[in-house]
Amino acid sequence: MIQYVYQPKRKGPRQKLSQENYRGRYRLPWERKITDVTLETTDKRIAEQRLAATVKEAQDEHAGIIAPKPMRDAASTPLVDHLADLVAHLKAAGRAKQYYQRVDVRAKVVFDGCGWTYMRDVSAESFLAWRERQTLANKTLNHYLDSVNVLLNWMQRQLRIAANQLRTVDKLRVAGHEVVNRRALTDNEAERLLTVAGRRRSLYLAAMLTGLRRGELKALQWGDVHLDAVKPFLAVRASTTKNGKGATIWLRDDLADALREMKPDNVRAIDRVFRMPKSERYAADLAAAGIEREDAQGRKVDFHALRHTLATNLARAGVPPRVAMEVMRHSDMRLTMKTYTDSSQLPTAEAIDRLPRFDQGEPLTLRATGTEDASEMSKKRSQTSVAGRRDKSSAVAVEKGRKHEKTPQKAGSSRRVSQSVATRRNGSKRVAEGIRTPDPRDHNAML
Repeated sequence: MIQYVYQPKRKGPRQKLSQENYRGRYRLPWERKITDVTLETTDKRIAEQRLAATVKEAQDEHAGIIAPKPMRDAASTPLVDHLADLVAHLKAAGRAKQYYQRVDVRAKVVFDGCGWTYMRDVSAESFLAWRERQTLANKTLNHYLDSVNVLLNWMQRQLRIAANQLRTVDKLRVAGHEVVNRRALTDNEAERLLTVAGRRRSLYLAAMLTGLRRGELKALQWGDVHLDAVKPFLAVRASTTKNGKGATIWLRDDLADALREMKPDNVRAIDRVFRMPKSERYAADLAAAGIEREDAQGRKVDFHALRHTLATNLARAGVPPRVAMEVMRHSDMRLTMKTYTDSSQLPTAEAIDRLPRFDQGEPLTLRATGTEDASEMSKKRSQTSVAGRRDKSSAVAVEKGRKHEKTPQKAGSSRRVSQSVATRRNGSKRVAEGIRTPDPRDHNAML
């Protein structure tokens, strides 16, 4: 083991000792490199004491008696300071502004609600107690848990804490516990809404045909709209989407025409495409179209319901679920098929009508399920098959009975036919003697 203090020498021709602070060097038995530390004193006795304390601390850390220094420092740092470091890290990593802002706001709400100031205050019990007192939707409460987990998991990777104290907290069940239960518009309702929408018609049409969310439509710029392409499309920027990923959204011809009509002549690329109406204006449009904002089952028709309308219409049109998931820009197919698809509008009655009927004779596509039925169907197939072969064999016999003058060109072909007939006669009992089966090579000049 190595342990000593020293005072750096001043560089110069005389190499005299300077009045600078002492430094210390040490190497523990399990280490290979020498560690050099500053002791922040010009008194040698104090420097030796500080170096001894540093060495003892390193020994205690190695023995597991105390936590590593980064964790000890983190324990005395307020949680809001750790959160600020996380937000700075997310910014530097290029994460979407909307994402790290939500993490920041939601984590602070949990800190205040649970009474957390330092890491020693964080516990699963206090979080569960706070969550039990809330009246928010289960999905929203899961978002708060996710935001705090983002912070704690990051601190664990940075060696600021040993483990995430909330790792044992499960998320709440979302299905069946939605505070806002939405439904899709029917075709007739969508048509009525577009009729009364006026200048907002293109906005509602875009919401129902692209699935863009309210914030994404609000951030859409004319530079993102490509109407002169062979197939018009929207190039949605990653900074404006919920998942932080860019997307190419194809435009149907009627939506492309509507955007061309509303596009100003001297528009700039950074100009916004839509002016988003307030909720009161949207409610007035629904009322003018004769659409109730909430039905008898408590399902609402807010602006986000237009996105549900797209998912439902994709399912009704028979679009494969994997394709529908891409159109909706979901990462989980269950979200597309269960949450966003309005099952009340699916053609379930028509699906029942397409099933085979069992009271009007034997259906052609029906498979035998019993031994007796299978036997009867097998007999019918055998009789039909034998009759068909008999007809074909008779035709072959007639063909053989005809007199054909053999030419040198047909002699080789005739021998091949005879050999084929002999082979089939020996290999199968079903070929009657004296009757040959036509060989395809008789009609192919290349054989």
